[in-house]
Amino acid sequence: MFFFIVKVGCKMSIMSKKLTAVILILLAIGLLSSLYLTHLYLEVHNITGQPVSSFCAVSEGFNCVTVANSDYALFFGVPVALIGVEYFLFLIVLTIAGGLLKKPVSSYLLWATLLAWPGCFALAMISTYIIQSVCLLCCTVYAVCIILPVILLIKNNANKKFLLMAAPLEIFSLLFAGKKYLLSAIVIGVVALSQFFWVPPLFCSDPCKAETFQSKDGGYLGLPVDGIALGNKNAHFKIEEFTDIQCPFCGKAHQVIMELISNHPELVYHEHHDYPLDHHCNVNINRPFHQNACRAAMFGKCAAKQNLFRPLVETMFSHRRNLSDEELFSYAESIEGLDIEQLKSCLEDPQTLEAIQKDIALGAKRGMRGTPTFFVNGKKIVGFKQLDFWEKQLEKTMQEKKKKTNN
Repeated sequence: MFFFIVKVGCKMSIMSKKLTAVILILLAIGLLSSLYLTHLYLEVHNITGQPVSSFCAVSEGFNCVTVANSDYALFFGVPVALIGVEYFLFLIVLTIAGGLLKKPVSSYLLWATLLAWPGCFALAMISTYIIQSVCLLCCTVYAVCIILPVILLIKNNANKKFLLMAAPLEIFSLLFAGKKYLLSAIVIGVVALSQFFWVPPLFCSDPCKAETFQSKDGGYLGLPVDGIALGNKNAHFKIEEFTDIQCPFCGKAHQVIMELISNHPELVYHEHHDYPLDHHCNVNINRPFHQNACRAAMFGKCAAKQNLFRPLVETMFSHRRNLSDEELFSYAESIEGLDIEQLKSCLEDPQTLEAIQKDIALGAKRGMRGTPTFFVNGKKIVGFKQLDFWEKQLEKTMQEKKKKTNN
């Protein structure tokens, strides 16, 4: 085995400077594309919830934004684009190290790209036939993974057999040559796999389970519930929340508001308003974005008529990536006391959609550009805020009230 590996190594030559430059250019294109797609993913799932524009959003059929907004943009909770960044960075480092150390790395590059082919093919099929929208920059990444091994095979036409065998044999020999190599491989593998545990929470990958504030008797925090409203109407801290059920930070923001109310139940009054970033009902959205948001808002409005909006909206926020009609009815059926037949009748009532469009018109009139947006005693606050921010706002309001009372 050892002599065969040496023979293979002798047959493999160090890549020329010209070939190395071509490979590095290709890898840089893949890296830059992946970096942009990662940035785009973060924009699509941003704090303000504003619709995103991109140069690669050419049409409904060719739209990077649509792909970034799909469930398939994540792999076990990690953005696929981020995995692409890691992949191309690794190959760039490998190529540069091979040149500096004067080691043949062609076989490693070949296998690294060939092993990426099944993933590229699967993503391309998902994009074309399931999402039904093609990401042009994703196609650029696929092209890099296809072109690079073709170039390597052409440049090593006389040594194709050795090109294919060198990397697997060398890895095999190193792993069994000593414990330190095997241990190194295990450490690298563990570090690589660990991202599937610590990265998803950073992106609030669904299901982002929210704490429930529903009391055993169906009420909320012992406060009066009136449709979309919660709390005492005479409270001095009044929050109007404009939200989109599919907006990732809207669920987090709503959770924080509920924590605030839980801490100060007698001081806060809360009203929910719908502002779905969905072209199906929002005239301000001119292309597909949160395509189930309007329907989810309708379910919420109908549950509100039975004073059961709160438990349903918590469930929908917790499963914002799964809001098909079938799933929405499933969530509704899980809410104790919710009359499904009455809900269905409400969903068919044109006034339900009109109520959502009134919310949208109200939000637009008040200068809304994205979700979540709050109006606290009339003052606009945009985006997700931590609990301490709201605590300070409440404290400031109560101090102002106290000063007015004393004067």
